Amino acid sequence: QILVATPGRLLDHIENRSSFSVRLMGLKLLVLDEADHLLDLGFRKDIEKIADSLPRQRQTLLFSATVPKEVRRVSQMVLNKDHVFVDTVGLGAVETPTKVQQQYLVVPHELHFHMVHRLLREHIDQEVDYKVIVFCTTAMVTEFMYIMLRDLKLNVREIHSRKPQLYRTRISEEFRDSNRLILVTSDVSTRGVNYPDVTLVIQIRLVFLLVESIIFIVLEGLEGKVNPGKEFC
Repeated sequence: QILVATPGRLLDHIENRSSFSVRLMGLKLLVLDEADHLLDLGFRKDIEKIADSLPRQRQTLLFSATVPKEVRRVSQMVLNKDHVFVDTVGLGAVETPTKVQQQYLVVPHELHFHMVHRLLREHIDQEVDYKVIVFCTTAMVTEFMYIMLRDLKLNVREIHSRKPQLYRTRISEEFRDSNRLILVTSDVSTRGVNYPDVTLVIQIRLVFLLVESIIFIVLEGLEGKVNPGKEFC
């Protein structure tokens, strides 16, 4: 059997269902995916409690896009002392590509939409085959931004957690294979995607999307693109 769970829900079952805890005694393999992201979301204590409740004799795999101090602390607790660290990037890799143009704007909250619309209009006028991604902080903000831009007759699509997976997959494929299109999305599009030929990335409320946004820009830059990015909060 394979169990896929979020840390909070898994811990709830462990603490409140004795029969569930007994079944976990036969666990052979524990996988922590996107460990840095889980820690950013505040799941460190949950992960530690889960690890304490599992059999010591097990194999543990931990995957992380970045390896900050918090990830190293957790890895020391959940992994064996003789664990193997595999670096798929390399110590000499540049964290942020120098060819990627980046700017930030400090804008009053009530003017966020006005500024996004202005930036999009200016970019569309300058770039014939524009391909733009607008990152928003939540599904609700993403949906609002999409509706406003759509009503202003811009060619726009939306991806966020309120949409079913089949819809998100279809829109993602359409955006990847198209030009002259704007994608408004939440952080569901910050990992595990590859959108070629993006001409502009706009990130709203950078304070909430810093890690994810940098990861996206790096992925674009590593492909040899020279895409401008604008961030404002």
